[in-house]
Amino acid sequence: MRPSWSAGWSSPAPPGVEIELRLDLLVMDLRSGAVGILDAKTTSAEHSEAFGANALQLTTYQYAVDYAFAKDLGPVANVGFMEFVKRKVPSGKGQGPTIEPPTWYPRRSDEQVREMLMAYANAARDIRDPRFHRPFFASFNSPCNLCDYARLCVHGDQQGFRFRATSH
Repeated sequence: MRPSWSAGWSSPAPPGVEIELRLDLLVMDLRSGAVGILDAKTTSAEHSEAFGANALQLTTYQYAVDYAFAKDLGPVANVGFMEFVKRKVPSGKGQGPTIEPPTWYPRRSDEQVREMLMAYANAARDIRDPRFHRPFFASFNSPCNLCDYARLCVHGDQQGFRFRATSH
């Protein structure tokens, strides 16, 4: 099936970097006028909250849509994923394939956008200098699912952690 409308564009980026993209869904709440971006994923497992809260792809989409459409539509309010989860149809109990409702995350902060632009600048420099590192948060699944510090990193939740006093 082909989309009824498709557009891609470029957004400003650090020197030596081009950001070119195609959105899956740009949506608007007709009551509030709030604009959101949904990225559709076909996957074998639902994403983690830590990944969604930090996904570079969603930050990039927000940056590009703000650049291209903010004066007409206002800034992006939310970003998120809509997942088509592939599971085998069970012969007994269990759940087969599902279409999950959208999972929304708040607008990325200016600091997160700066970090995203810096990540692209660093990646471009590494490519020019033949250094290749595994990208963090650039793929749909994330090592955050395995990290004991995900709550602290994503939400700033310090419950259960002990911190040493620092001397100045």
